[in-house]
Amino acid sequence: MTSLAIVFGYIEHLIPLPFGIYGIKLGLANLVVIVMLYALNTYSAFTINMIRIILCSMLFGTFTASYLLNFILLLSRGSGWFDFSSMIPHYFLCLLLGFA
Repeated sequence: MTSLAIVFGYIEHLIPLPFGIYGIKLGLANLVVIVMLYALNTYSAFTINMIRIILCSMLFGTFTASYLLNFILLLSRGSGWFDFSSMIPHYFLCLLLGFA
């Protein structure tokens, strides 16, 4: 599943968006995280999300000597935390209503 998320990350890296805001993307790689959230559990989905962010930023971003302090990686990790924290209430609401 991580490799599928990386492929989706590469596809969305290739799609140019004419918004003028640096780093804005469609969020195709988050589809894999949502599927993992419903198929397995929150820990697995969170782990796949963090691994995807680190590997996609290494493969498609800039790799520097101080990589863990790279601004793009920190920005991606922050948005990954925010995306995942917004998926969790939706997941539990769907569980409560019986959709999952």
